[in-house]
Amino acid sequence: MNRHDSEVLGGMLERAGFVLADAEDAAEVVLFNTCSVRDHAEQRVLGRIGSLKPSKREGTLKLIGVIGCMAERLGSELAAGTAGVDLVVGTGRLAAIPGLIERALASSGPVVATGEKGRSGGVAARGAIRPRAFQAYVSVIRGCNCGCSYCIVPSVRGREMSREPEEIVRDVRALVDEGVLEVTLLGQNIDRYGRDLARRPTLGQLLRMVDAVPGLNRLRFVTSHPRDVTDELLEAVRDCETACEYLHAPAQSGSSRVLKAMRRGYDRAAYLDMVERARGLVPGIEIASDFIAGFPGETEDDHSESLSLVREARFQNGFFFKYSPRPGTTAAALADDVREDVKRRRHAELLAAQREVSTDRNSELVGSEVEILVEGASKRDPERMSGRSRTWRICVLPKRHMAEPGELVRAMVVDSTALTLFCEAV
Repeated sequence: MNRHDSEVLGGMLERAGFVLADAEDAAEVVLFNTCSVRDHAEQRVLGRIGSLKPSKREGTLKLIGVIGCMAERLGSELAAGTAGVDLVVGTGRLAAIPGLIERALASSGPVVATGEKGRSGGVAARGAIRPRAFQAYVSVIRGCNCGCSYCIVPSVRGREMSREPEEIVRDVRALVDEGVLEVTLLGQNIDRYGRDLARRPTLGQLLRMVDAVPGLNRLRFVTSHPRDVTDELLEAVRDCETACEYLHAPAQSGSSRVLKAMRRGYDRAAYLDMVERARGLVPGIEIASDFIAGFPGETEDDHSESLSLVREARFQNGFFFKYSPRPGTTAAALADDVREDVKRRRHAELLAAQREVSTDRNSELVGSEVEILVEGASKRDPERMSGRSRTWRICVLPKRHMAEPGELVRAMVVDSTALTLFCEAV
């Protein structure tokens, strides 16, 4: 979501007369679009701001701005407490940033604009500066009503606010006209799309509407809440030609006791039922998950249940994080009683378990065909091109196949690792 907001903001600034700098040390204005989900993200921002102070003193850098969730959370406290921050803009004021920059450049003190997190911020997909012309994000719902005990998102992004389906379809149609092949629909809890609108359209209905846009090749959506994955949604994924067979549905824990403390609204059995329903209704679907290691009160038995869920669900991929208390959340009042070294060990064990599963799952694909949307040169091997399968697996091809970014290639899987499928074009 932040990547999408940054792309949209880049387009807005360009239209307002700003020019994107080639490098950070050449910029007169530097904006940090921030995340507050984990403390580590905020600490990184503060470190980066500190590294810019010499450029600010020398006068080459005119303005440092902090925007997004961290700005919404800290507001004027951030401007007062971090020397050199000239602009603080919350999550609901994205569209106002070009004007706020001009105001801050002309001001003798910092400019703070927060407190409107319930607004969409004007984040339409058209006109964004995207790194790849053939891929685009489209925001369909912002905010979250779930109230998970560890999550800061509702307090910095606000309550759920959906866009009308016709507006979304217009965005997608315009993007396809510009050459976009793959669209990813975005929402903090995207399965709840439309519940706040008068007609109460569902995400499944929206997928069917977007699928009908001529010229679209791939349609993705993130992030799903396991409690809200309905059969109607899964049937739409199955039926829509463009909908990719991939579901990112974070479990967060394999322990029903911990899930209750997290206020996730489901238990282990319900999560596994969702996995079974998805695989029963959508042939070939792959499921990815998130887990938190070291939530307050998590025991070794709870951790063992998370490890066993990773192995039982056989996720295509997993994203694992060490718990860090976030101010203002319910969990922040709980004792952070899992030692840091224990969190590190549990985090490493979850990663290792997923690596074993991914290695096994990917090896099963050797000898099969996949469709790859080529994204560009491989970062690790300049003699290869890299892309993604419909199920979000990283695939690489030798450059001799002359596959270009934005090209769809049918390929045979000839080798694999936990993270990568090595392919030859068919």
